[in-house]
Amino acid sequence: MKKSLNDLTKDDWNVLYPIELVVHNPEWKNIYEKEKERIVEKSGMK
Repeated sequence: MKKSLNDLTKDDWNVLYPIELVVHNPEWKNIYEKEKERIVEKSGMK
């Protein structure tokens, strides 16, 4: 039997959607900007 999202426990969420905290990487800004450009181009919003 499948659970709905409302039926998931905290442990279920931790297994399905783990969160890993890491040290800030200054390159993330550049990665974000490149990905944003790709999405805008593909969506035709530019």
